[in-house]
Amino acid sequence: MTKSSCNGILCTWYLGRLCKKLQPEKGHVHLCVHGLFIIMKSFKTYDEQIDILSNSGLLPKYTNKSPSPDIKGPAVIHIHNPFKHPTSDRDIRMTILKNSKSYVKDLLQTYGYYNIINQYNKPFLTNDEYIDDIDFFKLFSIQQVDARIKNLIFYPILQIEQRLKTCISYEFAKAYGPFDGDSIDCHYIEPYLNESNYTQNLKTKKNELKHELLIKRLKKIYKDTTFKPFTHYRTKHGHIPIWIFINNLSFGEMLHFYEVLKIQDNISSFFHMTPSQLRTSILFLNQVRNDCAHFSSFINHDYPKLKESLPLLVDFTTTFQLEYQDNITNIFKLLIVFKYLLPNNAFINFTQAIDKDVFSMIYKEYIPVISEFMQDVLMAPSSKAYKEKLDFLRAQQI
Repeated sequence: MTKSSCNGILCTWYLGRLCKKLQPEKGHVHLCVHGLFIIMKSFKTYDEQIDILSNSGLLPKYTNKSPSPDIKGPAVIHIHNPFKHPTSDRDIRMTILKNSKSYVKDLLQTYGYYNIINQYNKPFLTNDEYIDDIDFFKLFSIQQVDARIKNLIFYPILQIEQRLKTCISYEFAKAYGPFDGDSIDCHYIEPYLNESNYTQNLKTKKNELKHELLIKRLKKIYKDTTFKPFTHYRTKHGHIPIWIFINNLSFGEMLHFYEVLKIQDNISSFFHMTPSQLRTSILFLNQVRNDCAHFSSFINHDYPKLKESLPLLVDFTTTFQLEYQDNITNIFKLLIVFKYLLPNNAFINFTQAIDKDVFSMIYKEYIPVISEFMQDVLMAPSSKAYKEKLDFLRAQQI
């Protein structure tokens, strides 16, 4: 990361300076469904969204007389008047934000009201009112740190996806072929479309057989004529081997494929896990991946639990006296999963990146309320504390 981009992030992080509460928006639309009236969220222009933020106390009241310079991105506006000392920190923050309407509008146009406010405001609300010393830019600072975390974790998840697909297809082909001497005739069935290669007693909550649903989905994918590797292998080899086919599966489809395989032990042992430990880890990663790809929050999302018996999870909770898995924040649960599923050098590189670009950053500039919040959700009450956790994970032998 360049020095200028780092400074930009720090400036954005520092820009949090304002106040408190949210009131119900006016102009709701009412929808009648089965005799019940449901309050719908109505469309708001960007100026109306700014008015809502102002009425909530997250921004100052803007008027036509308020100066609105064109602010070209994140910046710290230093207020220092030797002739008039501001009466409070709130006065300083309000003075800064009175000059920021065009910048606020630009942020709303870029990120959206929901993605800045609704995804991150819950910890700062008490009885639907904001706590003291919270403002628009402080919520935006959280969104920016969360976005940086998601940017950092997305590539390792893609690495793991490829690694899982490679391992699954390798073990599947080793067990079910095709092998030297096999031939293709009118009765040939691709091994991954043959129900005898799957566990056949697993059912969904709707009492549907999982392997039947899977094969139905795989047959649909198999017919894909737009995926060039499929076209090549059909034309040149008369079939599509599993190591080619699996590349056209989504992360979620790969999970469904894995969970009905008879050869789960062969796959999970490669990662030094049990089949159920690997399954819950893939499920966890799948939801994290979706949140990264679809701009949902990572730091405050409730993810599926990992298997309590996972050795590194047990060691981590014991070493840091956390007692329960629920006491481990998302970033360290993810690091535990990464430790199992990433190559060791990739894991070390990731911990160095997350240390430099996230953990260290939140200690470079103190912001009331937000600094404490970020230290809490990242399980980093001090620089020493988070470094001890990272060092512990790096040192573990899987």
